[in-house]
Amino acid sequence: MKFVLIKIRLIQLNREIRKLGFFYTLLIILLFATAVLYAGIYYHQAQPAIFVSAAILLSVLYIHLNRKDLGFISKHIRHPAQNIYAEYLLFSLPFALPAIFSPQWFHFPVVVLLLGFIAVIKVDTVQKTPLPHLGKLLRADAFEWIAGIRKRYISLILLYAIAAALCWLRIAPLIFLFLITTTIMSFYIECESLQVLYAYSGNAGKTLYKKLKTHLVILSVLLLPVLIINSIFNPGLVLLNIAFWIVQLILLSFVILLKYATYLPGNKNILNTTLIAFVSLGCILPFILPVPLIMNFINYRKAIKKLKLYYND
Repeated sequence: MKFVLIKIRLIQLNREIRKLGFFYTLLIILLFATAVLYAGIYYHQAQPAIFVSAAILLSVLYIHLNRKDLGFISKHIRHPAQNIYAEYLLFSLPFALPAIFSPQWFHFPVVVLLLGFIAVIKVDTVQKTPLPHLGKLLRADAFEWIAGIRKRYISLILLYAIAAALCWLRIAPLIFLFLITTTIMSFYIECESLQVLYAYSGNAGKTLYKKLKTHLVILSVLLLPVLIINSIFNPGLVLLNIAFWIVQLILLSFVILLKYATYLPGNKNILNTTLIAFVSLGCILPFILPVPLIMNFINYRKAIKKLKLYYND
């Protein structure tokens, strides 16, 4: 059996690495190696091992439920389920394989088995317009949220419900809130048209200020109830919850500024997804947190410069 999907992904990966350049490629390799190292460390402890395995499976499940190519794969690739499973297994192995060399070795066969179940889940590829009244709840200038929630609302509701239900388990709700933030970060991959941009504001600085203010407030309204409840159940985690909230704001600011630093009307910048994926690791690897913070300042200047080209400031 030919693993067509793996060949395609490796070609795409090679192309993305060429686009990123030496610095970003080196940064991504460093972050990737660090994440694998931490996975190996966490697998030596019972409870953290559960969180690592759950994170792997939930990440793959999220990707599977939101894929746009499943219909094409099922029609044009032989043995589609086996190809999808091989793809998920290959990219999960670096994080799951360290379990073999730990007391929690049984996590590895469990993850491998459950990946097979995920690969055969049928996903409805028919495009619909759910939550038609969402535009009345959110402001028009939060169009990224409106479009993103309509696409991902099932995943978001599930993650939020789990986070709220696990508030008494100390760190557990933070993991699921982080997955919510990373889902929201994917809302900003596609750039709006010039007509929408001009309707938002007539000035580069005002555009960024309004965008950051509005969207950071929405994220805070979403996250703070769970963080407050978690702090009530676990008073010793108040400072950690505050720090977590600030980190999520930094991450969202990063994707907003990156979007406008690389803005092209109506363009879907796939290259940004690679940077977003690895910069988001700053939330779970604290020593990497300065990276998105520094890049926010850099991208702010780039975003102002880019938008001025379109606003004719």
